[in-house]
Amino acid sequence: MPKAFDPIGAANFDFPIGSENDVLAPANIREKKAKDAWLKIMNARHLRHLLRECYRREGVNHKDNCKEFAQAYFEAIQQPMFTGGAGALKANAANRQKHQAESEH
Repeated sequence: MPKAFDPIGAANFDFPIGSENDVLAPANIREKKAKDAWLKIMNARHLRHLLRECYRREGVNHKDNCKEFAQAYFEAIQQPMFTGGAGALKANAANRQKHQAESEH
């Protein structure tokens, strides 16, 4: 009588995670980049919230007492959030023009 399911065979199946033949590798890379970008955005949002609360709490002394929050928020918003977008399109276009100019000579 044939077995419908072999639990030992299924448990010993070796899926090559991270190998070049892994079909999920590109999706995992995109997901990791999206998570990292989302964490940066949420961190900046949290720092903005803390800065806003400090401004309200300190009143007229906010410039002296909220410097650390302001500096942390400024550094967070200066970091690039995404690797794609208009900047990547411009860089790709510049690279294409450069390669075309080199191939003509």
